[in-house]
Amino acid sequence: MDFRSTWLLDGGSDELEILLLLSPGDSVEARDRQTSHRWRGTVDIVAPEQGKFWMFAELGERKLIDAQVHTIRKVLVTLAATTESESLEPKSFGADPLPR
Repeated sequence: MDFRSTWLLDGGSDELEILLLLSPGDSVEARDRQTSHRWRGTVDIVAPEQGKFWMFAELGERKLIDAQVHTIRKVLVTLAATTESESLEPKSFGADPLPR
């Protein structure tokens, strides 16, 4: 997978405009500006009028992200194209795949 990202909010940007760009299901990364903790996950609920959104982090936790406290990055995930010779099927190693 190829992870490409765009920093949406890194101080100085208008939080309302930035949060209006987010939709439920978007892949995002949020970084706490004070502690540098990072969370990656998907947007659940966006409340631009409050400057916040809820996200489901990778570990299953639900996080409330405040645009005034966090740097927000929208993560674009693209899958590399496979060629015809590459198969998504599991490879067969014969009857005994491990040498004895």
